[in-house]
Amino acid sequence: MNAYSKCLVNRTFVTCRLNGFIKLPTTKPLISLSKIQRQIGPFIAMSVLCVLSGCGGGGAGGLSVSDVPPVEDARFDVNDIGVPTDNMNDSVDDDAVTLAPSYFETEEYWGNAYGASPLAVTHFSDAYARGWTGKGSLIVIADTGIDVSHADLAGQIKYGIDLSGTGLTDTNGHGTHVAGIVAAAKNDIGMHGAAFDADLAIAKVTNGWSYSFQIARQAAAWGRDLGAVAINMSAAYQRDINFENTLVKLDDGAYYSTHAYHGVNGYYNSLGEAYAWKAALGPDQVLVKAAGNDGTIYSAGHNQMATATDDDGALILDGQMLIVGNWDVDGEFLRGNAAGNVCVTWVGDHCHDAAKIQDSFIMAPGTYIYSTYHNGDYAYLTGTSMAAPMVAGALAVVHQMWPHMSGKNLAKLLLVTADKTVSGYDVNLHGQGLLDMEKATRPYGAVGIPTTGRAAGSVAAVSGGAMIAGATPAQFAAFDQVMVLDSFERDFYVNLTTRILPANMPRTSIARAGGITDHYAAYFKSDQRIALPILLGDWTRMTLGAGMSENEFLGNRLSGSFGQVKSSNTAYINIDYNRDIFGLNGFAQFAGGMTHPQVETRESLLAGVSTILSSSWTVGAEIPTHQTDVNAPSRIGLAISQPVTIEQGQLNYNIPVARTKAGSVLYKHHAVDLKPAKRALNIASYYDQPLFDGMGHMRLYAEVQHNHASRKSQRASRIGFAFFMTL
Repeated sequence: MNAYSKCLVNRTFVTCRLNGFIKLPTTKPLISLSKIQRQIGPFIAMSVLCVLSGCGGGGAGGLSVSDVPPVEDARFDVNDIGVPTDNMNDSVDDDAVTLAPSYFETEEYWGNAYGASPLAVTHFSDAYARGWTGKGSLIVIADTGIDVSHADLAGQIKYGIDLSGTGLTDTNGHGTHVAGIVAAAKNDIGMHGAAFDADLAIAKVTNGWSYSFQIARQAAAWGRDLGAVAINMSAAYQRDINFENTLVKLDDGAYYSTHAYHGVNGYYNSLGEAYAWKAALGPDQVLVKAAGNDGTIYSAGHNQMATATDDDGALILDGQMLIVGNWDVDGEFLRGNAAGNVCVTWVGDHCHDAAKIQDSFIMAPGTYIYSTYHNGDYAYLTGTSMAAPMVAGALAVVHQMWPHMSGKNLAKLLLVTADKTVSGYDVNLHGQGLLDMEKATRPYGAVGIPTTGRAAGSVAAVSGGAMIAGATPAQFAAFDQVMVLDSFERDFYVNLTTRILPANMPRTSIARAGGITDHYAAYFKSDQRIALPILLGDWTRMTLGAGMSENEFLGNRLSGSFGQVKSSNTAYINIDYNRDIFGLNGFAQFAGGMTHPQVETRESLLAGVSTILSSSWTVGAEIPTHQTDVNAPSRIGLAISQPVTIEQGQLNYNIPVARTKAGSVLYKHHAVDLKPAKRALNIASYYDQPLFDGMGHMRLYAEVQHNHASRKSQRASRIGFAFFMTL
């Protein structure tokens, strides 16, 4: 039960009314209690007018502006992401876009692993479930060649070059094993690689266990010209005790060498080699290098190329190198060389390097890894040589997702998203942590909607929502895939249709008003509207009105990414007709309005709002039941009304839908038609009974609203009573 009193007071009289109503939902009754309201009026005539037709915010017990629920302003959840379905890889069926990661965790995925699967530990199935498997990415394997006829590899080899003079065929097994970890096929045979849809460029640089970094550099130049994403170099210098004896440990755990040559140029001239490798790699190819298996607390040798710095203080390789350590998953410790830093250029008691080894050091499983082997076989091998190709495969996966990304950013992405929760984590040992493809394939850093037309420009946070009268899914279909960018300028796609709610525009009740009421007045506070009634004859009255609403227009609200309604100004006209015909009191009202919303479009998708045209109408009749009081007979009224309804108007949006490799943002213009698909209609009846010799009366009423926008059933009902008294 909802009951409240409302009184009009001046020096000589008080007019009061007590109102109550029961809402009748379509499921179960709901009884509520509203607050008591009080209003002052200056003249008896105005008091009578208020009793009959309603004043003060509509007079019919309609909702006030403060009753409208605020638009939700929840922040964007970075886990709620999607990818365009037309970018899905071809290796899975169309239904895979909605499949969980477990769909991809097959026998091949587990790969006869001792203990935990290396792919599972690094969460590759999350990347696969999001549609990314390395398709279109090319990885160079600079190793001992490959078994060209292996069932898991034959279809993956796109290019081959023999730089050893012994033919491409692998007679050692090391190169075949490395290649399988990167891209062995997903074909229900044996195991599959980290990027099972990637292509391989095989460069044979050795036929045995010796290795030439100079020949490998030729392979890098070859890969550069082929457009390779990365070159995998599963090789490292062996431990040099003489060099190690020249190392001095600093307070921060790093080292420098007192050797006259290695201490200034890095071990075996890593400084000079970095320049040569930069030219060989080109602007985007990434060097993925095994840290080494000697078990030193530091990584030196050609690992130092990652930190080699030019005379201007810039990294020579510019971040295009990853050093990979071997994380023993079952033992939970690092096998092989750790991430400790050895300064490349130590001059004047100062290290001139722009970074440390740990800044480029990442771990991946490399212990007892099951992969392809020569002679069509499979084998278990251990070492950083097995950890490095898993990272190379990861680069292939993220490159497929975002081919516009530079090599340095691909490498940086894997580093900043690596898992630092490994047992006993220490940056000087474990570098940036363990490879984590779940984190690497979801948004990172600041995520938002591009607002400048360039991917490198500023972004606005995804927030807010829209409350629109009569909103339908078809009106906002373009919002189901809105592009957002993360800190790496990677494009993700979010569904914003869940942030759009239907608003119920009607705020008045012809039943509670007892006939004609001012539908427009209910949208304005009493001190923000004016109304001028003009009599046009004995039966006709025209009212010219105007008002201002804050943060809405005709009950519609926007916020955050959908724009912001600052205020709106509405001018309207009511034509009221009231005449006795054949013992009936017939009445009608026709109204029209024009609304100009003032909106804020910055940091949002909104481009603008047009002028809004709206209308409302009411027709009905009253039947006197008996004439105990000629001046105030009891009466029964019936009426049908269309509340304020938008006839013309639209919201104009520019929705980002894609980005180009060159960094331009592509937008789609979308106009939201504010005219509802269905018109709201109110059907009302009421009974007025005079009391106390005309000094008061009681009204019983019932009302049904059809096409109620904010109800799932699109229907709302209520019955109630109102008591009026003039003193």
